[in-house]
Amino acid sequence: MKVFSASLRALLLGCALVAGSAQAQKVLKFIPQADLRILDPIATTAYITRNHGYMIYDTLLGIFAMAEAEGIPTYKAADRLAEKRLEDV
Repeated sequence: MKVFSASLRALLLGCALVAGSAQAQKVLKFIPQADLRILDPIATTAYITRNHGYMIYDTLLGIFAMAEAEGIPTYKAADRLAEKRLEDV
């Protein structure tokens, strides 16, 4: 019975998370827990360096997706993304 109860809780939690993600998009602000000292995520195991690498990767993917969707060069997509972020601040 406990296994069924645990799986039911997991199912309900999953449904709540999916329902919550269907709402309007919001700006996610990232506050690092330490100073970024090393930029290479291969050279260190620090979480701050890993997170910085993920943010760069996500930004590049966003630029490429915007450029492909709108049929514009990537440098124009980067400018539009920068302008959009400045408007959000």
